[in-house]
Amino acid sequence: MGMHVTRRTVLATLTAAIAGAPHRVLAQAKWPTRAVTLQVGYPSGGATDFGARIFSDGARAFTSVPFVVENRAGAAGTLAAGATLRSNPDGYTLFVGTSNETTMLKSIRRAPPYALSDFAPLAMILDYPMVLIVPASSPVSTWQDFLKAGKEKGDRMNYASPGVGSAVQFFTERVVNLSGLQASPIYYRGSTAAAPDILAGRVDFALDVLPTWTSSIRSGAVRAIAVSTRERLPQAPDIPSLRELGLPIEERVGWNGLFAPSKTPVDIQNEIIELARSVLQGPARPKIEAAGYRPGTLFGADFRAFIQQDEVAWEKLVKSTNFQPE
Repeated sequence: MGMHVTRRTVLATLTAAIAGAPHRVLAQAKWPTRAVTLQVGYPSGGATDFGARIFSDGARAFTSVPFVVENRAGAAGTLAAGATLRSNPDGYTLFVGTSNETTMLKSIRRAPPYALSDFAPLAMILDYPMVLIVPASSPVSTWQDFLKAGKEKGDRMNYASPGVGSAVQFFTERVVNLSGLQASPIYYRGSTAAAPDILAGRVDFALDVLPTWTSSIRSGAVRAIAVSTRERLPQAPDIPSLRELGLPIEERVGWNGLFAPSKTPVDIQNEIIELARSVLQGPARPKIEAAGYRPGTLFGADFRAFIQQDEVAWEKLVKSTNFQPE
């Protein structure tokens, strides 16, 4: 009888041990066992590409498999999003997206190529404020100068934009409208493509990602007029905020995050979330901060809640510009 009880005890102990084993150990043989592709909807050199490559480097170190960044620029980032959704939902093709291709889509497209619900939001990689800059050759040095120059130029004022219906363009239009100015967009395929014209003074101003222009601001190649946040930033205490300058504008902070097709198995989604947490709270954190961005702190359910809130916020902002969906 004693032997029989001992065998049952051993079997029960083994069963409990297997059931309680860490999820990552059990799932490791399932994902990832081969290269993972990160689809990015913009050219190399911008904030989204930076976030993807930082995550890629960290994920490779944790898993010992390649995480390959594929830049598929075009259609305001939706080409990369579409390619991800057409892939096998097995965790081996992920999308590094922004509000342009996700939370804004319903507000700017009459017939969107996909729905936000087609994606599973997994983790925010990083976020960042935007800055209003002018070329060094511009006579504008302050917000008051900017308003004066805009009124003098009238409808001849222009700004750099990454595309029709982009988050940057909507935010810029909001700033222009609230300032009582007029300005026309000049379209470029991202910040890198716009930089030569901005630096050469062929563009009057731009509202763009602050970290992208930090070195140019410090060197004097461009002049910073205001940041998009409610208050001044610790890393840029000399640049006033739009709110401080009296513009009643909603704070907009850009971000990029990690998405998988919604049909990706939940256990694999959880594996990706835990990997993202390890990467972004570990080796990637100081690299992100050193580049002037803020490491993402939203994972899983928290990131999904943020995505829902961001969709509502953009719907209100787009409506305020009287934009008509295409």
